[in-house]
Amino acid sequence: MQTLWFQHLPSKEQEEFKSLVLSSHKVLDRLREIVYNKIKSGEMSRKTDYDNPSWPYLQADKNGEQRAYKEMLDLLTFNSDNELPKTSKDPETV
Repeated sequence: MQTLWFQHLPSKEQEEFKSLVLSSHKVLDRLREIVYNKIKSGEMSRKTDYDNPSWPYLQADKNGEQRAYKEMLDLLTFNSDNELPKTSKDPETV
């Protein structure tokens, strides 16, 4: 677990907060799946994207969005091997 989760708290409250976060694993696992699916669906470019005269700005925006989602996914990954969630719905088939 990254220290960003509890660094705002006094040291005596940190362990309690860690336990609270880890006990919410069902909700956080679902959020990880949502973020993971957002990452996967955003990686696909449509052919029409290249027809846009502002394509470089569109691509820069997509890159920033992907970077933010990956940061969120890192925060939501608590196991040591950083395994990504296994999703029942692959965004490429939805």
